[in-house]
Amino acid sequence: MATTKTKTKKWDAADHLKSGRDVVAYIEAAFEDGDSGVIAAALGDIARAKGMSRVARQAGLGRESLYKTLSAGGNPELGTVLRVLGALGIRLHAVPEPEVGQSSGASLLCARDAIRRAKVTMVVSRMRKRAAKAGTKPLSMTEINREIRDARRKRRPA
Repeated sequence: MATTKTKTKKWDAADHLKSGRDVVAYIEAAFEDGDSGVIAAALGDIARAKGMSRVARQAGLGRESLYKTLSAGGNPELGTVLRVLGALGIRLHAVPEPEVGQSSGASLLCARDAIRRAKVTMVVSRMRKRAAKAGTKPLSMTEINREIRDARRKRRPA
């Protein structure tokens, strides 16, 4: 029996950032992580998805320096981040953290959102592992959202 080799390629987030909704969800997740390297890398992924040369031109920065700055090891200054976000058409929005011991509806919503995001992260991770194991291309964010919706419908009692 002959064995077949499965060809795989490195997964790149930039290939899956098609819509504005995907981009916003991706950058929000990076900011929630809080690690500056993750934020820089996420901005780099988004910039590559939109076209690094175009983003660099609109931000008034050099393409080569932007690649270096927006890598996982990069440490961009706040001014650079704001210029890149502006070139990408993204605005920062500040939201206060819930106070310790606060039991308002807002903190419940924050907790519910955190749980939902954790579940989504688990589902996405499982789907990507399954795709890598099967040697197929990972699902797009649209397909992942559809899978999550379907899974929620199956869990709801009739």
